[in-house]
Amino acid sequence: MAAIIQKNIDLQDSKVAETQVILDYWNDRRGSRLAPPWSDIELIDLPLSIIPHIVVVDIIPEPLDFRYRFWGTWHSRFHGYDQTNKLVSGLHPPSYQELLTQQYEQTAAGREPQLFVQQIPIKNEIWAYTELCRFPLSNDGKTITNILSTEFLLADINDVREYFC
Repeated sequence: MAAIIQKNIDLQDSKVAETQVILDYWNDRRGSRLAPPWSDIELIDLPLSIIPHIVVVDIIPEPLDFRYRFWGTWHSRFHGYDQTNKLVSGLHPPSYQELLTQQYEQTAAGREPQLFVQQIPIKNEIWAYTELCRFPLSNDGKTITNILSTEFLLADINDVREYFC
């Protein structure tokens, strides 16, 4: 079985137009702050086609974990389950849980949006390539308390080759 792989890429190299829409929204809500608080995010202000692709996690500091606050319907269809109110630490396979934990930790530590492309399992021997962006949120203006993410399939094989070949 192939390994789960990921690459961290620069935001300007995104192949997904929606990434710029969310980045503009995040920057507008952030203003001069470190990051916007979750209370300033109104998902309905975003294009309706993007909302199903959104996930929001709450950061649980000790022991470190991440709880899904919002799990868009695209994710339920794509993954085949609903993670609302569930922990990242409970995901399977363990390699997928470790990948997500690493991305969330990197986003929280970096304190700025992070863009990833990844190869992830869907079912036995069936893999998908996705681009996802993780946006930090801060309720107190000092610590990252939540992360808003968007994920989109990379449907163009040329985009996949550019990243993974």
